[in-house]
Amino acid sequence: MRRGWVALLAMVSMGTVASSVRGQAAAPTASAAPATSAQPAPSASTTGSDESTPPMTYQLALRVGFSDPIGDITNFFAGSVPIWVDLGYRISPKIVIGAFAQYGVLFVKGCPDQPCQGYDLHFGGEVHYHFAPYKQLDPWVGAGAGYELTGNLSSGSKSQGAIEFFNAQAGLDFKPGFGPFFAFSVDQFSSNGQSSTDQWLTLGVRGVYDW
Repeated sequence: MRRGWVALLAMVSMGTVASSVRGQAAAPTASAAPATSAQPAPSASTTGSDESTPPMTYQLALRVGFSDPIGDITNFFAGSVPIWVDLGYRISPKIVIGAFAQYGVLFVKGCPDQPCQGYDLHFGGEVHYHFAPYKQLDPWVGAGAGYELTGNLSSGSKSQGAIEFFNAQAGLDFKPGFGPFFAFSVDQFSSNGQSSTDQWLTLGVRGVYDW
């Protein structure tokens, strides 16, 4: 009888242990599951640049207008119609550095055969600063310096050179790149040991192309 009870207890104990082992192997623990957190969606500022940002590349501009002389130069010229070309590189969205060249048709005074014309060349370096390159309206200012060369096409006289100490510029670009501009330059002519300081005031329109 005692042997039967002992065998029964042994069988019950073995069954309890086996059930416990099977339960531990099948049930996953909370610590075994890796914790994950929701990742924020990438914002527009991290996925790419603003499409309205001006390209940091080359810039070509063409200007036309009318230049009014100021100073002693008014004794010789009544005005000029310039064609002005700018070639620059945008080193940042707001700053463009480059060179300019200008050919102007001069209206010459005191010619024996009226009317007569001359030419007015300007060339040099410049820098422009844009206040709102991301906007539809972009005001800008600029400054430059260079050299001026003038001559009379009718009389065949020699051309005269002048140092352009500086020119101040300002304008307003309407996107995609067109608008009015203003320029004021100060030049010093030297001839026969004499020198004179003259100015040009230019108003016109400007078209810009970036690539």
